[in-house]
Amino acid sequence: MTQTVPQHQVNDALFSFLQSIYLFEQREVERFHVDWNEVYLLQLLIRYPGMRISEISNRMRVKDFVTSRMVTKLEKAGLANRITSKTDKRVVEVFITSEGRAKIQSIEDFNYSTVSSSLHHYTPEQIHMLLHTIGQLDTLLNLKPEGEDQHDHNHTKS
Repeated sequence: MTQTVPQHQVNDALFSFLQSIYLFEQREVERFHVDWNEVYLLQLLIRYPGMRISEISNRMRVKDFVTSRMVTKLEKAGLANRITSKTDKRVVEVFITSEGRAKIQSIEDFNYSTVSSSLHHYTPEQIHMLLHTIGQLDTLLNLKPEGEDQHDHNHTKS
């Protein structure tokens, strides 16, 4: 059975979501000096170490030159580096540095603390449903990162 939700409710909810995400990103830029593109790229490198620029570009749905600029910026900040493949000298792989891992850890710690401090307003069932829903936003919004199979979701590259 298909549920019908009034369009204005969906529009209002999506605006609220957009506003929250926008303000959330602004806070992260102010506090940690990295934007969400960079945070996402670093998160990809944690999960898929040694990605090539073209692989990153496909995942992020941006042109290679945009990815290359981002990687260069992260390299200058000491958060990522490019390494020539040991098996094929023509291939350059991108890795997160220990400083990059520390930056992501500080962001995750801050966000966990922020979220945890607000959870007392919710029952355990509501918390479970909220976290489940957040984890399924890509499905709800009909989004799937390029190059990611449903089976790959949240797994690291071997």
